Amino acid sequence: MIDRLHEIFESLLDKWECKIVEFNGEQDHIHLLFQYHPDIQLSKLVNSLKSVSSRKLRQEFLPEARKNIL
Repeated sequence: MIDRLHEIFESLLDKWECKIVEFNGEQDHIHLLFQYHPDIQLSKLVNSLKSVSSRKLRQEFLPEARKNIL
């Protein structure tokens, strides 16, 4: 799941003309360091990263996530 999240972030950041500097994480959290242009509103970028990645991961990993909860 971490690898897929990295792919999602990389794809989204490319669309915003940004790039990943560092990415790592564990089962319950991640660390993301990225470069972005100062003209971009950081709050909009982070909101996009969070909402799109959450939606895609839920679509792709919902059965697995449910197993971990129960």
